[in-house]
Amino acid sequence: MSPAERSKFIRGMVTEVVGIQDNIFRNEIFRSISDEMQINERDLLAVADKEYRRRRGHRTKSDVKSNTPMFASQKEKAQLELVKLLAGEDLTVRQKIRDSVTIDYFTSPVLKKLAEFFFSQYEVIKYGAVLQNFEAKDEQETVAGILLDLSVPEEVDRTINDCINSLKAGPFRKKIESARIKLREKEKSGEDVSDLLMEISELRKELNSLTSESR
Repeated sequence: MSPAERSKFIRGMVTEVVGIQDNIFRNEIFRSISDEMQINERDLLAVADKEYRRRRGHRTKSDVKSNTPMFASQKEKAQLELVKLLAGEDLTVRQKIRDSVTIDYFTSPVLKKLAEFFFSQYEVIKYGAVLQNFEAKDEQETVAGILLDLSVPEEVDRTINDCINSLKAGPFRKKIESARIKLREKEKSGEDVSDLLMEISELRKELNSLTSESR
């Protein structure tokens, strides 16, 4: 990374971080960025101060937008919830997810990259290093939005199990749909479909088992 690219990248990270309302969390990220990028923290805060003043001078209603990521599907919501728990401060919860989930569970590119990062963080999470994994501005905004909302659900174990079962259910639904397509093709050609009917029945049982556990 050239000096110009490095400067642009750092300014981009600072722009995202200054939007965080929690002072303690925001300062922790600044310290982490300072350590990771080997920048004097005072210089970093000076850049942040300029950004604060710029925002105060130009802020309008049209400037205000939510950084909450739009993960609409049930599958994406489950992945998002697991990423938030991985990014949290509870070591027991983070380890529980590591023991129960693999990276393959994450199919959203942004959430998968986040999961890979948090899987590699154990006792101490370097939050300032998170945004370095994302170059696109919209991705940085999405990640910043996720880090702003790391609230822990009341029933953590149930939430983890529900998310895992929801993600496991996806492949079963795809297998059932694929088997149904084969079934229709064989029925048209007059072939024996008993094996496929048995396969679909077994897949439905496993799918029902997963969905019933989440209720």
